[in-house]
Amino acid sequence: VVAALEAIGRRNDTYVVFTSDHGEGNMEHMQTWKNSMYDANNKVPLIVSGPGVRKGGVISNATSNLDLYPTLLDWAGLG
Repeated sequence: VVAALEAIGRRNDTYVVFTSDHGEGNMEHMQTWKNSMYDANNKVPLIVSGPGVRKGGVISNATSNLDLYPTLLDWAGLG
């Protein structure tokens, strides 16, 4: 994705977001459902790059996808 954006000259004005809807703890602790508070079930990836996003920044505290949609709308000028 990044290489394609660079090839068309849009890398510097495009946000790239990588996330997931839930953690994946399949058969860890002998569980197959998302019904526990183990780290593998709760931690999801959230990687963002784009204009105004600090390069190499890491936030170690908990985040939520709840605020992701409104944030993306704001970045697109639609919020």
